[in-house]
Amino acid sequence: MPAPRESGARVHPASAGLAGLLALMFVAFIGLGLLDGAGGVLWADVIDAFGVSKGVFGLLSGLGLAVSFPILIFGGRLAERFDKRSLLAVSFGGMALASLGLLTGAGGIAIFALCLVVRASSITLLDLSNNALAMDYEQAANRHIMSPLHAGFSGGTMLGAGLVWVALAAGGGFRTVYLGLAAVFGLAVLWAVHVRRTVALPRSPAATREPPTVALSLLRRGDVRWFAAITGLAFGGEALVVQWAGIYLRDERDFSAQVGVLAIAAYGLAMFIGRVTNGPVTTRLGDRGAILLQGGITLLGGVLIASGGPPSIAVAGCGLAGLGLAGTGPTALSMAGAAVPSATAAASGATLAGGYVGFAGAPVLAGLVASLFSARVVMAGVALAGLLIVAMGLRVPEERTPDA
Repeated sequence: MPAPRESGARVHPASAGLAGLLALMFVAFIGLGLLDGAGGVLWADVIDAFGVSKGVFGLLSGLGLAVSFPILIFGGRLAERFDKRSLLAVSFGGMALASLGLLTGAGGIAIFALCLVVRASSITLLDLSNNALAMDYEQAANRHIMSPLHAGFSGGTMLGAGLVWVALAAGGGFRTVYLGLAAVFGLAVLWAVHVRRTVALPRSPAATREPPTVALSLLRRGDVRWFAAITGLAFGGEALVVQWAGIYLRDERDFSAQVGVLAIAAYGLAMFIGRVTNGPVTTRLGDRGAILLQGGITLLGGVLIASGGPPSIAVAGCGLAGLGLAGTGPTALSMAGAAVPSATAAASGATLAGGYVGFAGAPVLAGLVASLFSARVVMAGVALAGLLIVAMGLRVPEERTPDA
């Protein structure tokens, strides 16, 4: 992309031939949603195939994500050394390998743990690089795309649940689904490599102010710690729904696999709607008003999921939880990018570090709670996440202030 002619001028990425990059970012989040949407329905079958208990599953899920933390902490340096588009290609390859490993259903706990580590590392790398690219795009274009991009994840979640529905109707199982996912991610690797070679990265004037930053150092800032904390609550709530709703509905409520599909699909559809509308809602209500509303809706959804009753109540609860959680993480990430425009990859890493504390910690706690009590108590954690988001929402800064 040619440099602006005047100092401080901004070039609109769409006019600079970056439509392909924007499409790749959108598809990357769709792929992430595919993996979560399909997995949310299939985890009960997968852990049975590997002979893993619910408690061990929760522990390994959290530990797999914990292993990925260095990716977030050193995200700024990774992005500078290897290029964010190259990191996307590597993440797609890792998700393909993890899908191939999971479809075997063999090898016991050791192979299952390795698959979860590769899966979690790939998800983390994709999240870091794609959110950093989105921050670059927003700063260069002065245009909000974070929530619409994250809507791709929600759409992918619905698509993943639908893929499972089709596979089950055709007489297939989790192996068929994961084989399809491996093929999709393999093609995505080729696309990311093509974009890397043909499309330049968006840059804003602020991006040249300082060198890449270790994300951990940004957590010394109070505003960045808030972004990380609120993202952690949102990601923790999301992890409970996508990893445990299917197990809860199948094993504890004795509902059919189709009910699990409907619950995850309702969750994905509601998240898609919430993220598409998050920009206008935030513009109208402000960051504080939007997050308070989202936390309240999440609280109600969690109560419905754990309350019992017919399948429709649980499905509705998953939908409300998805609607409530939809905009919280993207809003915090967007605020982080605006606050630290000179180091977007590090800002993404610092904020996502908090998110992954929630995303890694929630499954570990869920496995412990499920072993000591029940999966229903685990699902009550969604309501707790909503309540804490409301409490955190009261501390939302009045306006987004960039660094000097």
